Amino acid sequence: MKSITWYSFHNVMMFSIGYAFTGSVETGLAIALIQTAGESVLYYFHERAWIRWGHRIVKDKNISKPAT
Repeated sequence: MKSITWYSFHNVMMFSIGYAFTGSVETGLAIALIQTAGESVLYYFHERAWIRWGHRIVKDKNISKPAT
């Protein structure tokens, strides 16, 4: 539910910015949808890269987990 509300808010924000700059509902909607699709693709590649190299970054920086 948290992800759905976040993406809903994010899409409304992107639509509003697109509409404010262009005055076009269609362009504002296109900007919001393209940005969301692009973000999803970039997120996939970010996760793949993190799986491959992220543990090295954490290990190299000697980052420890907080005490529970």
